[in-house]
Amino acid sequence: MTVSSVDVNIRTLAFGGAGVGEVTSHSEADPTLLGISAFVPFTIPGEQVRARVSQRKKRYLEGELEEVLTASPDRVTPECRHFSQCGGCELQHISYSAQLNQKMEMVRGAMQAGRLPYAVMEVLRPVVGGSAYNYRRRVALHLDQTGRVGFYRTKSRSIIALEECPISEPQISAVLPTLRDLAKQIAKQISSIVIEADENGLIAVLRSPYDLNRTDIEMVLAKAKKFFSNVVLLSAGKDVGGFGRKVLELPLPGRAGLKLFLAAGAFSQVNWQVNQLMLKQALELAKPKSSERICDLYAGAGNFSLPFAASGAKVIAVECEPRLVAMGRQSAERYRLDIEYVESSVEKFLAQRGAQLNADLVIADPPRSGLGELVKSINLAPRMILISCHLPSLVRDLHDLIEVGWRVELVQPFDMFAQTTYLEILVLLERS
Repeated sequence: MTVSSVDVNIRTLAFGGAGVGEVTSHSEADPTLLGISAFVPFTIPGEQVRARVSQRKKRYLEGELEEVLTASPDRVTPECRHFSQCGGCELQHISYSAQLNQKMEMVRGAMQAGRLPYAVMEVLRPVVGGSAYNYRRRVALHLDQTGRVGFYRTKSRSIIALEECPISEPQISAVLPTLRDLAKQIAKQISSIVIEADENGLIAVLRSPYDLNRTDIEMVLAKAKKFFSNVVLLSAGKDVGGFGRKVLELPLPGRAGLKLFLAAGAFSQVNWQVNQLMLKQALELAKPKSSERICDLYAGAGNFSLPFAASGAKVIAVECEPRLVAMGRQSAERYRLDIEYVESSVEKFLAQRGAQLNADLVIADPPRSGLGELVKSINLAPRMILISCHLPSLVRDLHDLIEVGWRVELVQPFDMFAQTTYLEILVLLERS
């Protein structure tokens, strides 16, 4: 039996942004649907909505919002004209203060579903917010063969041509409307344009999946020069040319004038305001002293290593990406900081040096997949600061860390990604 639409009372937000609630009525005479769970994007807890059913599973429905029957007082008009079509944002229809509250409930709900001890809930702090808009200092835009440039559409690999992006820093937003002309000229050679901002301006990283010949390289750079002052061109993963600056300078806490120097195109946090708040919180929690040894796993170019070393600690920084290791070593030398950079995977480092390492604190900022099996070998110090951008992975890792003897002392979420359901979460743990 096909059900065209259902009425749903929304009670919570799911990870990913959809509102979740129960079906209260429907357009077909099928009593088995009453009370079934339904996922409806762009809704808010407390609302009653009508949704067109897009998928029916055994235990739940997925629907597309048709009408808000009873609106939440937290509903606002999205600032971006592309919202609901573009796959970048999920929550622009919710006031920012309500977003922070909903994210808090999302974290608490995930922890309860993951069967974490109640003691963990007791040390969960409210989400630290930042700017609701104009915060994103890096965007990655896709190009198709027709020259369309922008983000992917929701649940699609087709590209929506961007006219604006209110979550991006103003200097990035200002250049977006001009990129259509550039994209049409280089679409056959370039698949993506990453634009990064720092206090000195913009750097564009043009990426090609192909091994470009010299003629194509010169053509792409000549076209790009009309739009950007600083460009890096990557062909099949290799830096094959560019002009202007290639290194970003991003301020860090810990010492006046301290900066993270980072090759454009390498991984870094997109929300630098909130990143600095998170680093300050980590420093306050750890209170590093000159006699302490800190091991920074997944260190990158030194986001944590530099401010901790600038505060007096001796740091061992572990990173597998050669470019990031080189930048980190240069920064340590520039600021005369006591940082030993180890170019290695975390797995290999722990296997070779973990047993001999006498550290006071370990910092771990793993990729989205989390620590996984490393929870069994990460007992390098009596204290650990764990950072995660992926809530399901974090809950799994905390469950496993508790089982092997760690105790959660504090959970502090940071709203690194306003207008989305993603968070950066800092956790302080101690060995039981």
